[in-house]
Amino acid sequence: MKANYKNVGWSLGNACPLHCKQCYSRSARKPGLNLNKNLIDRIISQLKRIGVKTVNLGGNEPIYTNGLNPRDSLLPYILDEITKNGMLVGITTSGLTLVQMEKLFPDYIKKINDVDISIDSPYPEEHDNNRNMSGIFKLAMEALAICKKYNIPRTFIMCGMIWNFTQDRINKMIDLAKKHNANFRVNPMKPLELEHMDLILSLKQFYDGLETILKRC
Repeated sequence: MKANYKNVGWSLGNACPLHCKQCYSRSARKPGLNLNKNLIDRIISQLKRIGVKTVNLGGNEPIYTNGLNPRDSLLPYILDEITKNGMLVGITTSGLTLVQMEKLFPDYIKKINDVDISIDSPYPEEHDNNRNMSGIFKLAMEALAICKKYNIPRTFIMCGMIWNFTQDRINKMIDLAKKHNANFRVNPMKPLELEHMDLILSLKQFYDGLETILKRC
């Protein structure tokens, strides 16, 4: 049977300065195992061969393709090659990637079709605490401002966990999305490690939260 993949998510990077409690890619990182152009070319040629239309770059922070120095990033090359091959490209970020791109590679922002901004809580202190980095909520808002500046469609993404998928937080996230003309999406926690088990939503919490979202949206 022939594959019919139209949308693909590509996890980039082998490093990330954040330590998000729900992270599913941390255990797979191998320091020093950097991307190179030959590998990138091979991957993109395969995506084109099977007829992929859109690629979302995420996983870790997409800017950190080659360690934690964003100046070494091959993200601009990846954006060039994906768009050159006729595919649309989106980015999932905590805000770090977009902020660093505007500083270092501003000409490449126009190659991004859409941006997903990860926010764990509409309360800045909670969000920062969950990601173990002070000021990361502020960076998410800076990324939002960049999206507005370049007229890029944007989505707020919440990883739905037992502590944050509550009525008050859901409603505040929807308010935030409406205020900034953004979409709102929830990815329920899918545990890959034992430490994630305590973060899983109960069935009741999932359906109660979904009901709230459907009523509001």
